[in-house]
Amino acid sequence: MMKTETIPFPGYQGQAELYLQRQEPRSRKLVVILPGHHYYANRSPLELIGMMALSYGYEVLELRYSYQVSPYPTEAMSLDDLEREVDGILPYLDGYEEVCLVGKSLGTSLARLLVAKVGAPERSLILLTPLPDSVAGEPPVDRLCLIGDADPVFPRVAASREAHPAEWRIYPGVNHGLQVERDWRATAQVWQGIVAEAEAFFTRKAPRGCSPHWPNA
Repeated sequence: MMKTETIPFPGYQGQAELYLQRQEPRSRKLVVILPGHHYYANRSPLELIGMMALSYGYEVLELRYSYQVSPYPTEAMSLDDLEREVDGILPYLDGYEEVCLVGKSLGTSLARLLVAKVGAPERSLILLTPLPDSVAGEPPVDRLCLIGDADPVFPRVAASREAHPAEWRIYPGVNHGLQVERDWRATAQVWQGIVAEAEAFFTRKAPRGCSPHWPNA
């Protein structure tokens, strides 16, 4: 059984929101979803990952940034602004033994900044279309990075892919939206593969269902 609630909290452009899906009885495992700039958690692989995580007993906390919630959003923002906003969710992460931060695009940068501040004993990252700063240097925790080779960001994360190839899943012909242009069937297959990889990451066993072929470097 699950319960859902929407939690408002102050953001840099007014009110931001957290959408929390809770298990009954309460779980000690949490997935935090941090969307990208022009992306939302619904109608995307993020929504499917959240559904899958719920089936494994995780609670799911989705951040809706203030610029997404505000009726009068502006494009003026900085990563520092967003980091301060995202820091506002930290009290809602207390008490969990396991926290996995799942970011898409801009959300990957925020997940990387946030993970060091999370107090849970077990922390991890799932990064969809990761930006270069989110994968720079040595990974602080276990992580899974998923990206398409038709993504303009793809060449800029080459160093991390070469240094940590086992962490990466690379999808041929897939763009920054994790879609195959003008091919919904291929896109659906890719999304199925992404969720299978995330499932394997959560359960630490081989993925089931469709999983794409990907190179080691």
